[in-house]
Amino acid sequence: MAAAVLQAPLLLPPLPASKSSSGLLAGAAAGAASVSAVVPGRVSGVLGFPARREIGDCYIWGGWSGEDGRLSGGSARPVLLHHTHTLDVIQVAASGAPGAQHAALLTRGGEVYTWGSGAGGKLGHGTSSSVAAPQQVVRLFGKGAVAVACGHTYTAAVLRDGGLYTWGTGLGGQLGLGEQSGPTQLWPARVHLSRPPCPQERVESVACGPYHLAAISSAGVLYTWGDGLFGKLGHGSHDSCAAPRAVDALRGSRVVGVSCGWWHTAAVAVPRGGGGVAVRQRRRTAGGSRAGAGSSGSDADASDSSAAGDGGPRGGGGGDWGGGGGGCVGGALFTWGGDFTWQLRGKRDHHHGCLGHGDLAGRLVPTQVLGEDDVRQVVCGRNFTVALNGIGQVLQMGSTGAVRAGPLPRRSGGNRGRPPNIAS
Repeated sequence: MAAAVLQAPLLLPPLPASKSSSGLLAGAAAGAASVSAVVPGRVSGVLGFPARREIGDCYIWGGWSGEDGRLSGGSARPVLLHHTHTLDVIQVAASGAPGAQHAALLTRGGEVYTWGSGAGGKLGHGTSSSVAAPQQVVRLFGKGAVAVACGHTYTAAVLRDGGLYTWGTGLGGQLGLGEQSGPTQLWPARVHLSRPPCPQERVESVACGPYHLAAISSAGVLYTWGDGLFGKLGHGSHDSCAAPRAVDALRGSRVVGVSCGWWHTAAVAVPRGGGGVAVRQRRRTAGGSRAGAGSSGSDADASDSSAAGDGGPRGGGGGDWGGGGGGCVGGALFTWGGDFTWQLRGKRDHHHGCLGHGDLAGRLVPTQVLGEDDVRQVVCGRNFTVALNGIGQVLQMGSTGAVRAGPLPRRSGGNRGRPPNIAS
């Protein structure tokens, strides 16, 4: 019997209040071989004594580094990652591609550590050697990293000064260093959003898919580059780009979040205009109903609240932009890519509805998902997209492999029953 796909966002069942937090959707949504999580620093204090913040621990389950440095084997339960108990970890990242073989973490002090397979230089240690435990990327020492993300064969980091660095192998231009650069970079190299470089350019966040990247500038402009197959760069074609290129279709909006999947990309954007940004914000009243309120502010204010969020890390392989909780700006959801051109067993293959537009057709430019105007966070997987809105509802579209969704957004917590059975 053919499995069903959910081409509309599916509203997932509500999570317990104790498990709802900022950055809810951050993680290895694309199906990495291993999954890791950070237990943030906790504040404790009794009887008036000064509070004490405990060190952030890093836990991992599934596969992790073996003797050869590859991510393999592992545990079905979370275990404390060795050699990290003194690092004070605030963010972890891993590739979402099958057989993910490397991972990275970021410390509160702004240092980047990587481990796993070093093939192609993706660990940033100056060699292609593998390491079994997290090892510091020494070329970024003291530079103050604020975010790290992993692709299939490469890694990226955003620094406090707005600089973006990539390293590893990018046969499709994933490193963003231009046509003149070789496909392999053993050390972190600076990526410039414009050519010639502009001294004022700053990267606010970065997202890595297996084969392409997206970055948001401090002006709210979205740039994409890397492998362009399936139209996932949003430039109107399947062409690849070896250097960052602005997504023209979103020039009229301020992009506040982005995530890269296998075949597609998703972004959250708010409108520009009139010297201010008007954002519709929803809140849940005591009776559980929705209430709407309009607010406006300057572009600078919108940039500060949406891109930086509550001071969390900017960017990530799972598409988190440090604004998953309250206080961040909600915006419209845009998706694109999934433009398959081949046929599988006599039928044209498709993206299982992960774009959320109510059909299985691809899109070569960003297209708004209708009815979703207060999205706070979004992550892309292989054949699915998950979003978090302003009142804490989790929306899903596409197919996770376990439970298939459909081509239109569907909400959790509602009484809408099971997703519609749409043949894949």
